Amino acid sequence: MIQATLLALAALAPSDWPQLFGPDRTGVVAERGWSAEGADEPLWERNVGRGYSCPSIVGGRLVTMGFDAEAELDLVLCLDAATGEELWVHTYAATDAPRYHGGGTLTTPAIADGVVYTVNRHGRAFALDLESGEPLWERDYQAELELPATFHGYCASPIVVGERLVLDLGGTAAAVERDGGALVWRTEDRGDGAYSNATVFALRGRTLVAAMLGQTLHVLDVDDGAPVYELAWPLQGNAVHCAQPLVIGDRMLLSTAYGKGSAMLRLGEETEPEVLWTSRRL
Repeated sequence: MIQATLLALAALAPSDWPQLFGPDRTGVVAERGWSAEGADEPLWERNVGRGYSCPSIVGGRLVTMGFDAEAELDLVLCLDAATGEELWVHTYAATDAPRYHGGGTLTTPAIADGVVYTVNRHGRAFALDLESGEPLWERDYQAELELPATFHGYCASPIVVGERLVLDLGGTAAAVERDGGALVWRTEDRGDGAYSNATVFALRGRTLVAAMLGQTLHVLDVDDGAPVYELAWPLQGNAVHCAQPLVIGDRMLLSTAYGKGSAMLRLGEETEPEVLWTSRRL
């Protein structure tokens, strides 16, 4: 059993952290002049339920998710980032399905233009007003898209790209409208085995999304879902795709546990990336 406890360890940085891995999804904090020593004691702490959700922070409001095992509810909580005071909570029925990893929530909310976007391990998605927590829309993408349940559940967090959300739902990638959640495009389902987050990046004037789907790397055009690159990256033994693709210029690093290893790709003019090297040292 895993209980997620939020700790406020130092004064909040002036910039927002609106989604998983921060404003540009690099995990890099831009502020300078801070100390690594921090305070002796947390400013506050709060048990938010079972799970693995990270906090997203905008305008001093911290939003995260948790699972209430006793009530069998998923929670979306909004707290005052400075004090830990609960500002609102949105709940809905959910099952735990721990499957070796403790159970509970697996994704992190994304916040944009005063709206909180969430998707849970069963494909239920919500858009909530950041100020009040009022639901703006709700969708069940597992049912709507007729998706099979994956062994561990859907693990990828939503990504805001313009007026769309990019979702990675197990073996399927999709884009939906931020206003209402209607489907814009989707890929066919490629099966189980992939649990990593997608990566949105720019290359040669296009905005692309890289996603591990089943046992294949797919790079798609964000506008219409058109395939740009595709590479078979088959699993072996008990391997699963957990690490998101890392893009640096026209290079992409893949890394897969357990025992599969890593590869460096070059995204050139062909539809299949060039494999520059592979290694099992990572």
